[in-house]
Amino acid sequence: MGDAFDAERFFDEMAELIDHVNGGGSGLLALRHLVAMSVWMFDADSVAIVEFGPASGRIIAASGVADAVLGRRVNSGDELLRSIVADDEVVAGPMDELPADLVQLSPDSSTAIVGRILQGTATIGIVVVGLPYELTAVDALRLQMMRFVTSMASRLYRGSPGLPLHPDPTLRIRPETTAVLDRDGTVRWINPASQHVLEGTGVTVGATMPLPMPGPGQVLEHNLTDGRTLILMAKTWPDRSEVSLTVRDITESRRWEQSRELFVALTSHELRTPVTVIKGYAETLSGRWDMLDEAGRRDAARVLGLRAAELARLLDRLLTAVGEPGLPPVVERFDLGEAVTAAVGELPADLRARVRCRLPADLPIVFGEPASIASIVSELVTNAGKYAAREAGDIEVDGVRDARTVGIRVMDRGIGVRPEHVESAFERFWQADTGDHRRYSGVGLGLYLVRRIVERQNGWVSLRPRDAGGTVAEVRLPRGDLGRKSSRRPGEA
Repeated sequence: MGDAFDAERFFDEMAELIDHVNGGGSGLLALRHLVAMSVWMFDADSVAIVEFGPASGRIIAASGVADAVLGRRVNSGDELLRSIVADDEVVAGPMDELPADLVQLSPDSSTAIVGRILQGTATIGIVVVGLPYELTAVDALRLQMMRFVTSMASRLYRGSPGLPLHPDPTLRIRPETTAVLDRDGTVRWINPASQHVLEGTGVTVGATMPLPMPGPGQVLEHNLTDGRTLILMAKTWPDRSEVSLTVRDITESRRWEQSRELFVALTSHELRTPVTVIKGYAETLSGRWDMLDEAGRRDAARVLGLRAAELARLLDRLLTAVGEPGLPPVVERFDLGEAVTAAVGELPADLRARVRCRLPADLPIVFGEPASIASIVSELVTNAGKYAAREAGDIEVDGVRDARTVGIRVMDRGIGVRPEHVESAFERFWQADTGDHRRYSGVGLGLYLVRRIVERQNGWVSLRPRDAGGTVAEVRLPRGDLGRKSSRRPGEA
């Protein structure tokens, strides 16, 4: 905090945050508001929130210089990181003594304050503040302020929609709860530890059960208007005075089942189309060679080449998605602006016509895989075009940079991404809409592939709602003009 703390601004910001929470607003947007206000509260270089997921952590909210690392993966299993947050809820020390993943949040800061975000007794994330001051400047007031920020973040995780962004997969597969009803169907008790399963169902203690009741030995499936699927099982108590009702949310497991089926069906269709064309033209050349003139033969060969290339690209996407190793990537320094401009030029004509590419001429070179840029641009622009109708306006592509990274932003004015979906969208086979009346085609591999491709280059990708509607997808790669250190691969010393 600076010497002249702006109390009026603090209370105005807090009132806005509380209004957002009380109005049922997204927990992620509330976290990002909290992070943004914390930068000036601490007079900090940066403030970021790292959420711990089942496999690794992710930077899900950032402000100040840390804004450039939004979406970056953090090794949440790092022993040094775990030891830092093991005992004390708030710790302070030199920034360069933190794990390398956290130093990257604010590499030019002298001091870091780290606080735990708790859910019960479990640490589910951390708040990291980077200060330009030496350790002596971290007085009791700043430490108390960090306790306030982490308690606010913990409170948001307990009651705000969409948090955590990376739930425990065991909870996502079969979350369930239990309610007790009297013989008249009035709810007398709901398990407080898992009552979140019943959110949005209208089930409350003291009211009549609004969900359909299964009969003895029956398993009843019920679809909610918000797209969730529940199964209900009832058991009558021996004295027949009350009924125990088990409610299990199977939405996630059902979604994965449907996604796999859809993936197989659509992939089979996409494979069949180029194979059918290749087979047809090959039979034509084989059976009617003498009947074709030179122009006809060349045209047939051209179509064969195009369809074979299309088939190769599809197979490459599928192999990447299932984790099959391909050829070793060619990693080098290259001009990102030139690579992106060339990639836009290779897009289908109707999609290319909607793209407005505004890349600075002096965008620094990057260190990565030049051959991957075409795939990254194609996936992001195609995704933007799919969710943004032509009348929604142009798809914008521009460049971004900071002291250590260079990247691109792909922005649209489409339907936008819900804040609670900014991480789910990177999952394999995830779809923005599901069910029998899907408005958008695809098998849910595009963003998954982009993140996979970018992270193997020691880069990162993020997705966020755009102000006034739409979506921003941002890719960051290491600058190539900083020496070999900037090209360090994940896991290397």
